Amino acid sequence: MRQLLRRALAPGLGLLLALPGCKESVISPHSALHNGATTTTPRSTTPVPVSGGLMFSALSAGGSHTCGLTAGEAAYCWGDNLWGQLGSATTTRTNTTPVPVSGGLMFSALSAGSLHTCGPTAGGAAYCWGLNGDGQLGNNLTPTPVAVLGGLTFKTQ
Repeated sequence: MRQLLRRALAPGLGLLLALPGCKESVISPHSALHNGATTTTPRSTTPVPVSGGLMFSALSAGGSHTCGLTAGEAAYCWGDNLWGQLGSATTTRTNTTPVPVSGGLMFSALSAGSLHTCGPTAGGAAYCWGLNGDGQLGNNLTPTPVAVLGGLTFKTQ
């Protein structure tokens, strides 16, 4: 069970996401769900499915956005996008349904930060997008994935 939970749960800022099959899941009543709800307080104390009809094999919750990988390793993100953290080539304020990360890259993992997102491709190149206020992206502010500088190769487990 412990191994399943590590892979199935994605904690974010006041938010806990769970993939189907996870037997223990909680969503904080103090967090935005980013599930397509259009009310001013989209909160729930019970799990709510993400809108859009996509199935995700992995999730990562950031400060105000969430990203997921499909079984085909395509990346989608939803939530706040003021700093381009969804990677959709825009800074449209909010997307309540998952939007594809631009560039057509296939990722082996994703990690959503506070206002940015990063992930390695199957080939090991790392890409990041969003706010780069403290140099965390290894590049400049961008609403589209760009390769992290330095020529390093990354491997996921």
